[in-house]
Amino acid sequence: MDGMPRASNEKESEIRGTMSKGNILVVDDDKNLLELVKMRLESADYEVTTAPREEDAVEAVKSQVFDLSALTCSLSIRMEFL
Repeated sequence: MDGMPRASNEKESEIRGTMSKGNILVVDDDKNLLELVKMRLESADYEVTTAPREEDAVEAVKSQVFDLSALTCSLSIRMEFL
């Protein structure tokens, strides 16, 4: 133990139950595929942001932190924003 107080197992379960597993950005120009992927990931308790255009993806990355990004390979995202 590091000397820091610990929450009870009941409290930890309560906190975990209200939080998502992670924040995911999904980028694809197929809006039907975006909606399907979003629904599947949200049903597994992930927070999902979708972007149908690379410009939308760049703006999303500028405004929030993602745990994972899934991109269409054919997109040519400019990396100058990093």
